[in-house]
Parts: sequence; C-alpha cells; structure tokens
Amino acid sequence: MKTLATIQEELRGFVAQGNDLALAVLKKRLKPNTEKYQVLLALEARYHEVSRQLIQDIITPEAATQVFNKCRESLLEFINNLQAADMPELAVTTSDGSGLADVYNGEVLYRIPKKMAVGVEEECIVRMAFNRQKLLHDFQVQVGDVMKDLRISDVMGVELIDPNGDKAFTITTLNDTVQFLEKDLVNEWIFCVTPIREGVYPLVLSSTLAN
Repeated sequence: MKTLATIQEELRGFVAQGNDLALAVLKKRLKPNTEKYQVLLALEARYHEVSRQLIQDIITPEAATQVFNKCRESLLEFINNLQAADMPELAVTTSDGSGLADVYNGEVLYRIPKKMAVGVEEECIVRMAFNRQKLLHDFQVQVGDVMKDLRISDVMGVELIDPNGDKAFTITTLNDTVQFLEKDLVNEWIFCVTPIREGVYPLVLSSTLAN
C-alpha cells in the first residue's frame, strides 16, 4: 500500500505538468464536502479568474504569469499539508501496481482550418475517444478533418497554442483544458480562434497524458 509521502510525491509531479492538470486530479481524488476540498475550489477559482482576465486582455501576460506561479506554489503547499484522512481514494492504482495512470490505444479527430480570415472567428474542434465508433458518434466529418490513432490515458489535457512571438491569434476555449476520459463516451475540446494579423502563422495543438 502506498504511503502518504509517495502519494504526495506523485501529486507534485502533476503540478510540474501544469496547474490545470493538478487541479483536475486533486478534485477527482480528494474527499468532497470537506474543508480541504473547499480550499482547493478557492484555488481553482482564483486560477480560472486570472486565465479569463488574460484571455480578455484585462491583465498583462507578465502579471498573469506571476499569479500562475503563486497558484503553483499554493498547490504545492496544499499537497504538502494533505493528511491521509483528506484522500481516501487518492492513490492511483493500476493493474501492475505501478501507481501510474494506465495508457490505452485511442482515437483523436481534430478540425483546424488551414485558411482563416483576419477578424473572423473560427471554431477549432478536438475530439478523443477509446474507439472510432464513439469518436464519430453524432458528428459530421468534413473535408480537412484529421483522424489519428493516439495513446491516451484516463486524464488528458489538450491545448491550442499560438507559438508566434508577436501574437497572431486570439484563442479562447469553451471547455476545461484537462478532462477525464470515460471509455463509453467521447470527449470534446472547442477552441474559438480569431486571426488578428495578415500572413501565414502556425498554431500548435498539444495533448498531454496524465501519467
């Protein structure tokens, strides 16, 4: 059986992968309706509020980064202060006893237009499922859609990133970055992308395993 220290070390590893992932994992595994859980919800609300302000250009990227770093420090402190009573089902247990999330063969479909007009919002879609039948359920495939095999886990993070030094797109999302995948369901991420400069610029689609 895992010790408290081992579980805390695993959770700190999730923090290293990003605040979104760490918050999602902690919410899944902490005992709800407790004081610790309410503290976690307050941390999550603070993080998402700053993310919203950043998207709406209410605060600068520099100011947002400072707050995100403080959120990260708060999450690490939160994990360090956890007690066994706070997390009756916190440990991740797999068939091999490794304590890591299982990884499976899955399917991904993404729709990202190759051409967009400046100032016109386009909807970019990413869908994931454990099989193609679920992936395409209630979905009309269009020319240009890309489907691939993908290694997936029970927790996946998906981001659409503008990697350009001078911002070329504004990107907002309608879904949580990190989602828990159910074997009988399809998960979907929708990004609203608006080009703000003329020219040819890349977009980066990033997916992250939670193991």
